[in-house]
Amino acid sequence: FDDLGLILHSESTISSGDDLIRLRITRLLIRVHATNSEAFRLTSIYSKRMRETQRASSQQVIYILSVGTILLFFVLLWSRNSITGPIKRLHKGAEVLGRGELDYRVNINTTDEIGDLSRSLDKMAGRLQHTVTSRNELQKEVIERKNIQRQLELARLHIEQHRDQLEQLEGERTAQLAEASER
Repeated sequence: FDDLGLILHSESTISSGDDLIRLRITRLLIRVHATNSEAFRLTSIYSKRMRETQRASSQQVIYILSVGTILLFFVLLWSRNSITGPIKRLHKGAEVLGRGELDYRVNINTTDEIGDLSRSLDKMAGRLQHTVTSRNELQKEVIERKNIQRQLELARLHIEQHRDQLEQLEGERTAQLAEASER
């Protein structure tokens, strides 16, 4: 650039028109070269900043996607446990009740449809338990009545046997008395 200063200040010492044009063209070329150099330097700086921005943006996207994936994992885990857990408990309750263990209750106390289903299943189990208990008590009463009926039948047969024996003894005794009174 020192030569540039000399070229720029040498216009006053040039006498011919062609030399002056060459000097101005040289100055213009120097300015174009300087402008190109500055443009290249700015383009280089801009490209470097662009790459840094892209790298930072990529890192931010990766970070956001990673955090989002982790959050999604925990949301899915929570929803699996909050949905499938109660459904598994309902399934187990249905199996236990199906085996006849009517005192089992699911007891899911949520305010959603699964909670409603759990309460309905528990009510049904209670009603079934009451019905089965009533049926068992009725069966016991029927068995007791049949036992009493058998005992009454045995007592009736026993009484009839004794009555027959008494009638036979009465007949024999009457015959003995009649025979004794004839004698």
